[in-house]
Amino acid sequence: MASKTFSKMMILGLLAGGLFVSSGAAKAQTTTVPVQNPWAVKIGALFPTNSSGSRNGGSAQLSVGADYSFEKTTAENPTIPEVYFDYNGGSRNGGHVDTYALGIGLRAYGNHPAGANQQGVSPYVGLGIGAYYTDLKNGTTGRSGTSTDIGGKIFAGLDFTSNWFAEVNYQFIPSHDGVNPSGIGLQVGARF
Repeated sequence: MASKTFSKMMILGLLAGGLFVSSGAAKAQTTTVPVQNPWAVKIGALFPTNSSGSRNGGSAQLSVGADYSFEKTTAENPTIPEVYFDYNGGSRNGGHVDTYALGIGLRAYGNHPAGANQQGVSPYVGLGIGAYYTDLKNGTTGRSGTSTDIGGKIFAGLDFTSNWFAEVNYQFIPSHDGVNPSGIGLQVGARF
């Protein structure tokens, strides 16, 4: 158990280190400008990859989120730091899993971001790390409780014209009371 926790903390530490090094390197090489549509909202589903997560929260759970982007590099393929809030949750078999995340992220584009004034599709990748608060009830054991721990996510998406986007992610949600709610998320959203 201790080696799993250590491994998880190492992975999340590397993600956080990569996030800050990438952000710092991007700022050192280019100037930044305001983001035209800094807010994003999204909705979709989370599909837990562990049987304990789907047994207690369902095999397809509600996934919603909101992001705020601070600034972007002026490069043709900009890097954008953001703050995010995510919710994932569901219930099944007398149990439930509800996770609330508040973190920082970094989104990097493969070309100039699509939007209201741009044509085409813009691919992006990113990662995030933050505080994850989980409220759960284990339907098998009947125990319930809450925990707050460090979690993270990696994601990839496509920005379309008219400020719509589609995103796939993997959420690294901390385990609690033998339930691992981590999983793959699919979402659609809008930037404004």
